[in-house]
Formats: sequence, C-alpha cells, structure tokens
Amino acid sequence: MHKLRTIILLLAGIAACYTVLRLADSPQWARRSCFSKGARLFTDNLSEADSLVIERGALRMALQRKGGRWLVTQPLATGADTATVLRFIDCLERAPRLDQLPLHDLRRRGLLHSDFGFTQPSARVVVRGALSRHEIIFGGQTPSGDGVYAVLANAGDMIIVTDLKVIESLPGSIEEWRDKSLLGDCEGKWTALEIRRPNAPFMKLVYENNVWRLIQPIVARASTKRVSELLELFQGARIEGFITPSGTADDSIAKADLMGYGFYELDADNAIQLQFWESGSPAGLRVRLGRTVEGNIGLVYALTPGDNSLVTVTNALAAAVPSGVGDIRSKRVFDGTTTAVRKVSMQYDNETITLLRSEGISGEEWQITAPVALAADGHNTRRFISSVMSLRTEMFIELDEEHYEVEPLCRIELELEGGEVQRAKLLQSPAMPTWYEFSHNGSATALAVSVSNMPPILINRSGVLELADRTVMSVAAQSLQRITVKGEERDELVERKAGTVGDQWVTATGSADVEVLQEWATALSELRATDVVQLGSKAQDLAAYGLDKPWLEVTVDVDSERTVRQTLLVGRKSAESGRYAAVRGHDVIYELAPEIVAMLQRPLTVQ
Repeated sequence: MHKLRTIILLLAGIAACYTVLRLADSPQWARRSCFSKGARLFTDNLSEADSLVIERGALRMALQRKGGRWLVTQPLATGADTATVLRFIDCLERAPRLDQLPLHDLRRRGLLHSDFGFTQPSARVVVRGALSRHEIIFGGQTPSGDGVYAVLANAGDMIIVTDLKVIESLPGSIEEWRDKSLLGDCEGKWTALEIRRPNAPFMKLVYENNVWRLIQPIVARASTKRVSELLELFQGARIEGFITPSGTADDSIAKADLMGYGFYELDADNAIQLQFWESGSPAGLRVRLGRTVEGNIGLVYALTPGDNSLVTVTNALAAAVPSGVGDIRSKRVFDGTTTAVRKVSMQYDNETITLLRSEGISGEEWQITAPVALAADGHNTRRFISSVMSLRTEMFIELDEEHYEVEPLCRIELELEGGEVQRAKLLQSPAMPTWYEFSHNGSATALAVSVSNMPPILINRSGVLELADRTVMSVAAQSLQRITVKGEERDELVERKAGTVGDQWVTATGSADVEVLQEWATALSELRATDVVQLGSKAQDLAAYGLDKPWLEVTVDVDSERTVRQTLLVGRKSAESGRYAAVRGHDVIYELAPEIVAMLQRPLTVQ
C-alpha cells in the first residue's frame, strides 16, 4: 500500500511537470512581460515614406508620393485618397510589438512558419523611403483573435505578434483607397473651360483679368458667378461608385471598354463633355457625363479624366451644365462691385464728365475732375454708381447696320481696382423706343435694358448735375476778416477790428450791424445752393444768367494762408424766386434759395 501511494505521487508530479513544460512550449504562450510598455513593430519613422506596395489576396497595388499627394501607379494610374494612405502609414508606424517567437524557439518546439499562417500569407506590405526599405508579411490571426502574426524582412525568421487593427486597415480592393474626388487635387487656378453637349453649340470660356469671357461660339462676357459656381461644384464632386476598370492598367482593355460606353451614353455623340484647364498644367481634365443609372435617378454615369474609369456621380452635375450660351452669358451690363469702381467717365457729344474716387481723412471721397474740378456729392454719386453696376439686360440683340448708324447718347468708361477698364456705348434702341441698348467694344450683340430700369443720369446729360456738391462757399466764421458788398445803390465794407477778439467789427461809415453779421457768418460757413445749374460755364453762359453784370457782388477775405479771397457773384432771378450765383474763377453756376437771397439783401451797416 505504501509503495502504491508513492507511485501515485510520482505519477502526479510527472504529470504536473509535463503540463508546465507543455504550457511553456506552446506557441500561444504570451510573453508580453518581456517587452517594455509601448514597444513598437518598427523603430524607424515611416512618415517620410515615398512609396508603398500592398499585396492582399488577389490585390496588388503600388503607390507613389508626389509632393503632398499620394498616387496609385499599379494596377492603374489614378489618384489615391491621401488622407486614407497617411492614416495607414501612421497605423503601421504605431503598430505595437505584442510578442515575438525567435527561430531557435520555433526549432526547439518543432514548429514551422506554416503553423502561423505563412504558407499563404494574408498580406504583404513594402514601405520605401529615400534611405530605407521595410517589408512586412502578415500570417494568420492569434487564437485570441485580437492579434496577427507577422514577419519583418530585416528580422530573420522571427515571428512577431502585432495588433489585428494593422491588417484590418489594409484595402480589400483598389477602390477603397482611390481618390473619390472626380477631378482630383487641383492646385492651380482655373484658366479655361470647354463645354460640349448634344444639340447645343460648342462653348469655350477663358479667364482673363479676373473675368470669365466667352470666346466660342461668340465673343462676350460670361457670368463670373455662374462659371465659378459650376467650377466649385465639379471640383467638390465625389465619385459615388466605380463600375470599371476592376484593377488593370492595360490600355487595350480600357479602349475595349470604350466600345460599350455608348450604352451609357458616354460616347462623343451623346455625352455631356467638359474640359477644364488650370494654371501650370497644359493638359486639360476631361469629364464626360452620361445617362441616368438604372434604379437610381439621383446618379448618372461618368468617365473620369483620361477616360480611365467608368463611375457614377450625382445627377446635380449634369443639371448644372449650361445648355446654351444664354445660360452662362453674363446678363450684367458691367462686371464688378460698386466698391471696386475708382473712376467713371461719361462722354456726351463733345463733353466728358469724369468722376474720380480718392481716400480722404473721413474715408472715401468722390471728385468731379472734368469738365471742372469740383467736389462730388458722395451720397448721390455712390447711389448712381450702384445703379450702374446693378444694370441687368433683359434681352440680347444682334447688332446690324441700323445700330451702327445710330449716334450713341453716351460713351461710358469704368475703371476698377486693379486697372481693369470696361467700356460701353449707350444708344436708344432703333426698333424699340422705350428700350436702351449697351454695346461693349468688340461685341456683336447689344444688351437691352428697358427705360424703367435705366439710371436717369445716363440718358439725360443734365442729370449729371445731381452728382455735383451744392456747396457754393465754405468759410469758417472765426477766420472772417473782411466782407465787401457791391450792388445797385449799395457799397459796404466791414472788417474785424485788429487786436480784438470776438465780433468787434468796424466800418468806414456808420456802424456794423452785429446781428446781421452773425447771420452772414453762419450762412457763409456753408453756403449751399438748391441746385447746380451748369458745369463748365463760359462767357455767354454768365451773360445768360445775369452774372456778367451781377446784381450783387460779395467779396470775403479771411486770415487763413490756405484760402485766397473769394468773390460771390449773384445774378438774375430764377423761376423759383431765387437767384443764380457763381464764385469768381469757378466755372460752376448755382441757384440760391429765396431765403438766402433775402439774407444777402440785408445791409451790414446802420447809419
């Protein structure tokens, strides 16, 4: 009995030792404690990689970095989703080293690489940089299901365990990593656009001087807003699905596929075709749009640039393509914004009126520089320019011989910030008396605008007078030194008493009427007219308004070195019971209000 118990104890001990040895030799034995926390699969920095090769099942894909973009080079040449590629490289660089089985351990345990799934590897990845090359082959999953066996090319036959997420981040097909943007990364500015569609004329547009212009089938300005919206829509367009190719760079197969594109209405006779050019790229990007996808009216078939892939995209792209010149031609008479206008010239017969914008102390200021130098009324000028820049045509009219025989009412020239100049002729429509037509230099069509939408200043030269500032004279009251008044049976002179402060005035005869002088001083500080009657007055004009032999002549002297003597000439009565007036040396005729005339009639002295 004693021997039997001894034998049983020995057998139990042997069994326990055998179990411990088997556990120690198991390939699934975790030895994570052998690694420091945070140990990684790669010790090098992979962010500088410039090429990738990925093999997974039947997929073999090669990628190359070009600048900041990643491109697929095999099995076909196309763009890659750069963000997805960078996420994978980051995942690979951060991949943890969970366990490792050296070759001598494998031999001691009698295990082969085939026991870890390397007979038919699940994936292979090669990462190349300027001075480095890393290759990793993935085998099967660990029994726990959260890891995968891997072998590094520079680590001999050592088997390493890493996170299963690494292999899960690999693509299962080329489409998973392809760039889903229809036009790819376009880094330059758009410079030209061609549009072809069935039953519509061929249209070509070019971008010049910050403006889009049609040069085919007519020469005309295009709607910059409309073209910009179209370009933004296509540049942001995403591929919804890939139909073909299924992963081949064979040109003959691509050409064979083209034979069937008529079925998708992507052949030259049926497709909507757009060709985009950008600065720095002589080769344009051509996109074709075809018919609606079966079972999904929200998608249409499309050929990507280079015709290398048949894809599906949103039908909003086809709907946005102009169906004719009228859909993309600018309906604006003038391009630009009100705030961009810096100079306006309007030529009526032989007279030119010019407005010039400048920046003053208080902000934007407008001046009339021709036919005379005069401050412009800022509010009226800005309102006028806004109405001009807001003009829209209501119909396009082809110019004929009759149009060329009509003398224009006005020639308009706008100069915008940046130096762009726009010119147009304005004439009354020969065929429609209540319409006016604008024609731009070099254009064979006119832009018709009804009279109700026309700024009155353009069609009536006298309307320009509304743009002139109505300030006749502006003299600071405290700077007044002498006032001389001459008229019928009137000759007065008053001056501020030297060495005194305030309203102490002296006269040659009698005494100064302080109350009247204060009223005059207030009025002369900003003497405004009710209307500007004429710009650029001549001798005959002065006589017509009674200014050659004025009813009253008021001369003002001040103590400022910057202001010379000013003489106000007051002429005959106007129809509104006021009087016409002018400042000597200034070729502008004003109309003064009756109350101003009444004030000027009051004598400055009392006897």
